[in-house]
Amino acid sequence: MWAPGQYAQTHNIYLGTSRSAVEGASASNPGNAQIGQGQTDTTLDAGRLQLGTTYYWRVDEVNGAPDFTVFKGETWSFTTEPFSIPITGITATA
Repeated sequence: MWAPGQYAQTHNIYLGTSRSAVEGASASNPGNAQIGQGQTDTTLDAGRLQLGTTYYWRVDEVNGAPDFTVFKGETWSFTTEPFSIPITGITATA
C-alpha cells in the first residue's frame, strides 16, 4: 500500500529479486520486474512469494493528460520470512 502523489493518475509497479532489474525497469522495458502498469489502486497483492527471499519493489507515478509524465519512485526492499521459525517455551495441554 502507498499514498499517491497529488497529480498521480496511475501507477506502474515493479517487483523482483534483483535490485538492478527493478531500478532499471521502465514501462517500455520492464524486463522481468513489472507486475502492474496503469494501475489506479494504491494497493497490490503480489501473490505468493518465495520464503526466505529478499524482494525489491518500486512504484512509479504517472500524471494525467496532457503529458502523462512518469515520476520514478524509490526502490524499497523486504525479506520474506524463512521456511520455519523455531518457537520455544510453549506448553500445550488438553
